[in-house]
This record gives sequence, C-alpha cells and structure tokens, in this order.
Amino acid sequence: MNTGKVLNCFDVGGEGSSLIAAGGSDPILRIWDPQKPGSLAPIFQFSSHTSWITACKWHGKSWFHLLSGSYDGKVMLWDLLTALLSSFLYYIDTVLYILRTST
Repeated sequence: MNTGKVLNCFDVGGEGSSLIAAGGSDPILRIWDPQKPGSLAPIFQFSSHTSWITACKWHGKSWFHLLSGSYDGKVMLWDLLTALLSSFLYYIDTVLYILRTST
C-alpha cells in the first residue's frame, strides 16, 4: 500500500474491520483491502475534496460509511455500497480531526 504522498490520517474499519482508509497531501481518500490477494492498489479512491485530507474515520455502527475531513473545510460522508459521496458539511476553517463517539 502506497499513496506516494505524505500520510495525514488512517483508520481501520469497514466490512469485518478489515479495510484501511487513508488520506494525505492530496485531495484523494483511498481505501485498501489488505485481505485482497495480489494487489497493492486501493479498492476505492474518492476525490471530491479540493485540498489535503487531514482526517478520516469509519462510522462506529455502519461498516460501509466513512467520514473524511480536509483543509478545504469540508467533512464528507462516503457510502461504500454505492461508492458515492453521501453528504457533506462545510466549515469555515480547516478540519484537522474527526472524533468517533460510542453512541
């Protein structure tokens, strides 16, 4: 697994808690499945951010939803079932981290 960029965030989760989400010094959120034999390429690449990705976090109760935050001031919710952006929130400033709560 290689992004070719500086790694700013990563989180392990998703289906069976076996997927790795990572963001770095480009606007692309990448998802890898380390259990997929013979491939180091990401299984998903989401590119709706316009600046570096600074935060990524799997949803605590839904294995197919993932949040990402960026220097562009947006928090995006991704749906891996449809491989699409589900929704986004816009903030005035840079998003540096995302916290997952137990509820």
